[in-house]
Amino acid sequence: AGVEPPRKITNWKDFSENWLDGQRISDGTRAKYQGEINNFTGHLGVRANHDLRTITHEDCEAFLKSLTDGGRAFTTA
Repeated sequence: AGVEPPRKITNWKDFSENWLDGQRISDGTRAKYQGEINNFTGHLGVRANHDLRTITHEDCEAFLKSLTDGGRAFTTA
């Protein structure tokens, strides 16, 4: 009736879980990815449960800065 279908809302936690489940990787790589997912989830805090589209490039930049401030080389982070 001329009404757009509702947009599916996906949050970071669901997206990252589904993404990781779809990867064909070794257990060690999976554990490494899961650790980084957990780090970013912690960085987002409660926003990890909000619409994925609310994550901004500033969030990503701040996460990268937190990694480099924590001692990681920029290329590793």
